[in-house]
Amino acid sequence: MANLKTKNVFIDTEVFEAHNFNFASKPFVELARLAKANIIKILVTSITVGEINFHIVDRMNVAFAKLKKFRNEEGRILQNVPGYEIISTKVDKQKCADEIKNNFNKFLTDVSGTIIDTASVNPEVVFRDYFALKPPFGEGRK
Repeated sequence: MANLKTKNVFIDTEVFEAHNFNFASKPFVELARLAKANIIKILVTSITVGEINFHIVDRMNVAFAKLKKFRNEEGRILQNVPGYEIISTKVDKQKCADEIKNNFNKFLTDVSGTIIDTASVNPEVVFRDYFALKPPFGEGRK
């Protein structure tokens, strides 16, 4: 870790999605360990926070739609098997989404994450730097 050029670690939405918003997964546990040891500083933008909250609800809607279809079709037979009652049990979609959102907020609190307010950011400047490959952007497809 002595070779780090900066302690700042920006985390984008894709990282959270890639690990299915599981803050107990190895990568998030390691990020938390490094942040608590003051080796790194976790940063997210207000745009990323909004996007994550939107994606949690969106994924929950997709999961519940598929679960409902499964319950009403192929999965109906499982209601006759002890131990599989959960498949036919009514679950509160909003409560599930809120739990994942709370886990996200707890993660940010636990790592002393900084949310950077982007309300005053001019997107033209960001895209100009992006297309010119200026830092923090670089070579390669983004």
